[in-house]
Amino acid sequence: MTALARFALVLAVACVPSAAAAQIYPRNPAPHGGSIEVGGGVTFVPGFDMGSGTADLTTSSPTTRFDLFTTDSRVGDFIGVSARVGYYISRSVSIEGSVRYARPELSVDLSGDAESAADVTATEIASHYVFGGSVVAEQRQLPQEVLGS
Repeated sequence: MTALARFALVLAVACVPSAAAAQIYPRNPAPHGGSIEVGGGVTFVPGFDMGSGTADLTTSSPTTRFDLFTTDSRVGDFIGVSARVGYYISRSVSIEGSVRYARPELSVDLSGDAESAADVTATEIASHYVFGGSVVAEQRQLPQEVLGS
């Protein structure tokens, strides 16, 4: 399965309405000041190319370039996890914080060495963190008498 097909599959699953879209608050009709919401998830990111480059040495002539070696970089497919916490200040205003963590593998192919060194691929696993925060103001549905119905 190609990375594009995997991405399309994940996108199709993510777009299907889920039970989480119809949350029920067991004791109260809606969140109120002091309520806490907690959520989490899994993220899949298909691999992607980061481009290529050439290491150039400066020569005595400004128009002549000497290529020392070339690189081709890529990030492989990776899966990450995320968590989100929301705290309601009032019935319609909440403060949210989130974190996402993943460990993508970066690989760099080194080739075309001017000193005839063997081609090699250098790989490194990176730690990827994304932190977020927001203030959410929800617009509650107005009573029917206000709407004029």
